[in-house]
Amino acid sequence: MRRGAGCLTLLLAVLGGFVAGALTIVVLAYTGERGNGAETRTRPSVVDGATSVTVPDVLDRSLGEAQDRLRGDGFEVELSGGGLLGPLVESNWVVRGQSPQPGASEPPGSKVTLEIARR
Repeated sequence: MRRGAGCLTLLLAVLGGFVAGALTIVVLAYTGERGNGAETRTRPSVVDGATSVTVPDVLDRSLGEAQDRLRGDGFEVELSGGGLLGPLVESNWVVRGQSPQPGASEPPGSKVTLEIARR
């Protein structure tokens, strides 16, 4: 019985280390670098009674900067790419494509899809 208890203790220690490591990765993913906030925001315009917002150009920006800009302008963000686990650290990823294209007029709350790749 003593030997079985030792194996169980070792197993629990390894499992605890794994969980602690996973939590560390999640915490680090949310502390990635962000833009300096000095960008100008696109103002909504009213066309035929419907409000629209111009989609900003976020190509070649870090994922964190792009998401902050788009969400700040009222868009929802969807990601394409990012590998098996997705982008854990946003500053390690860059926007290579976006849809709709920069300059398009879309209603607030519209979805903008970002194609991302590792830096």
